[in-house]
Amino acid sequence: MRRLLTYANGNRTPLALLALGLVVIALYARTIGGYFLADDFANVVAGSTFPLWRWPLLFFRDLSEGAWGVSLDLLRPLAVLAGIIQCRLFLADATGYRVVSLALHIINVWLLFAVVRSSFGRSIFAAFTAALLFAVHPIHAETVAWIAGQSDLLPTALFLGALLSFIRFRRNGSWREVIVLFGLALCAVFTKENTVVLPLLMFAYDALHFRRRRSDQIPRPKLHLLLPYFGILLVLVAYFTCRRIAFGGAAGVPVAAASLLTLWQTLATKYLEYSSYLLWRPALLWPAALLVIAAAVVAIKARQWEALRSITFFGPLWFVLTTAPFLFTFNYPRHMYVVAAGLCALIAATMGVLVPARYWLVRATLVTLLTCSCVAANVPAVNRWVETGIISKNMHRTIRRLATKPPGSVLILDLPGAIRDAHLFHWSSPFLLREPFCSPPLTVRFLVLEAPPSYYNDWFWPQHSAIDQIAKIDLATPAYLVVYDEHRGGRHQKLDATKLRDAAARLRLRLSSNPEMPLRLHWREFIDSAR
Repeated sequence: MRRLLTYANGNRTPLALLALGLVVIALYARTIGGYFLADDFANVVAGSTFPLWRWPLLFFRDLSEGAWGVSLDLLRPLAVLAGIIQCRLFLADATGYRVVSLALHIINVWLLFAVVRSSFGRSIFAAFTAALLFAVHPIHAETVAWIAGQSDLLPTALFLGALLSFIRFRRNGSWREVIVLFGLALCAVFTKENTVVLPLLMFAYDALHFRRRRSDQIPRPKLHLLLPYFGILLVLVAYFTCRRIAFGGAAGVPVAAASLLTLWQTLATKYLEYSSYLLWRPALLWPAALLVIAAAVVAIKARQWEALRSITFFGPLWFVLTTAPFLFTFNYPRHMYVVAAGLCALIAATMGVLVPARYWLVRATLVTLLTCSCVAANVPAVNRWVETGIISKNMHRTIRRLATKPPGSVLILDLPGAIRDAHLFHWSSPFLLREPFCSPPLTVRFLVLEAPPSYYNDWFWPQHSAIDQIAKIDLATPAYLVVYDEHRGGRHQKLDATKLRDAAARLRLRLSSNPEMPLRLHWREFIDSAR
């Protein structure tokens, strides 16, 4: 164990990477047998039918092309391309997508190991500890266990890869590294918009090294100092030009004075919210902050400048810069994926300062305790997503059984949007009724009305045309209700056409007369009346 933590040289790095990969597989292997959830249905339908010749147009269009009825102002053509390739390979087989998610998480763990190993002090202990904590961090359960989480996995791989190339370029001056940096940075910004903070992290890294002794550096011409920034500037110009063409105005970024004023007023609240996402035990927030401050003080007194740079870079600078894009946009815990990489590196750096290398047994004990704490929080979270996937598969099987019913039948889907904080059918209808999930498509075969939480956009649900059509159906029309029962799973029952028609008419009247009433209450009254 002592050898694993000290690593006198880099020849044991492959063993460390293998161990990290096995940890990820052991923790997330059970997700491979999962099923599609929520956005996954829409993404597979879109990816399996999207003509490749139209793909270059997505550099100047919203990624969804109105699939949800509104423009999302998201320019992610390379993320769409990755989805199209997977859809062509796996179609409606969820296993392939989940293997890709698992592989991406392993790659990100390895990249964080390399970034920490190459950045400050070249400590193998810090690199292994940071990567290990990142591998098991409980906030990643949703990102890895939900196929849609690839929207964070893939850009993080490109982001960390670009940062690693920049750090290596600063150390060895290789032109190959700077070419890789430009390529990965270009791919990253066109995969997800939060990666535009890469040049800020590059500048922060350079600023922390600005006053290093010249004897510690290989003399380089000024071109080597400025070249990465010229390339990244061209990447950002290309990206924001495409955004302006796609969305006009402020290139799809809200920067109005009013929003900045509101942001300033809520800044502390937002940062506390982000911190609570990252810490798997919220009570650890203030003790963790005190430990980081103590480590910084110890590093200053002991003149451990590399350790202080590491704490500063992976601590406040990484946190503020990587969360900056979310201050202007929507944010969910799974979007903290790249932010968590800095937190894990910060924990490793702090531990390295407070516990000297000669106390290797104490280090090993602390790493073990932290890892076990993360795993204890991660396992239940992953289990929720795995169990929700089982429910999704069973419910979808129940729906497909209705394909034998007479054409023109009415199909009412009372599907829950989420179960225990795990997305189930949010935004998935009517996509789960189309090919490749249902052949022939049930949206063509039947008259379908979905529950608002599962509809592709519940903002438009009150204008759902099926409500008016059901209110006028013939009394001989067969009608079926598919519901989720917590104890019995998915089941369907036949409805009386007269009661269903009257219930639809009353639903339309209530939606017009009481539009402020929550849609879930309208829906429950409709279902109770139709039964």
